[in-house]
Amino acid sequence: MSQYRITTRGKIVIGLLIVMLFIGSYLLIGKFIGAGKGNVESNDNPPIDTQADLVEQSTTVQTQAPQIETTREESVQTQTTTEQTQETTAQTQEATEQSDTVETTTAKDAQSSLHNDEIQLYKAALEVYFKPNETELTESITELLDDFIFIAKDHPELPIRIVGHTLNKDVNSGVAEQRANTIAAYLVSKGVAQEAIHITYQIDSKSDYSEDEFKRLIRADVFFENFRPGK
Repeated sequence: MSQYRITTRGKIVIGLLIVMLFIGSYLLIGKFIGAGKGNVESNDNPPIDTQADLVEQSTTVQTQAPQIETTREESVQTQTTTEQTQETTAQTQEATEQSDTVETTTAKDAQSSLHNDEIQLYKAALEVYFKPNETELTESITELLDDFIFIAKDHPELPIRIVGHTLNKDVNSGVAEQRANTIAAYLVSKGVAQEAIHITYQIDSKSDYSEDEFKRLIRADVFFENFRPGK
């Protein structure tokens, strides 16, 4: 039993070892904890180079942001321009259609106006009746001629034909021509160009006439060339 007895010195040594072991464990644990804190601080406070990179990235993002806004603005402007172009095209097309409609309407109006003018020219033709053996113009005759003159002044380019009629050439050979000349002189006095007037006369030598035939053979026809009714 005596060989296993621990001396006082041995107890002291063992106690010192235990204390040293405890201190060493404490220091080791503290070291690990310090290392862990160092890593955390390292993550929270990046190196200078890393901060510079972040500044550069931030600048890049800020630079890209205006570019994105500019691109959006250009896109909106392009879309607006496209819409304006489409609107202009639509307006041009509408204007063209309206112009075509106006031209078509104008052409139809012109044709209608020409047709109406032709009708008016045909209706302007006169049969001027004289008394037997007379060549003078009565008031009723001049009223008819005034209506004709009004139309003639609107169409100075149209030639005018005056045809005097009579019967019995042995007695009234000059009456037909004189009636035509009397009418022509009146037209000229009212402003119709003399060169536009063409005079002819006809004499019927039939021996027997009805009353209606007799009246028609003491007349003068006044009309625009190519616009004589029934011709």
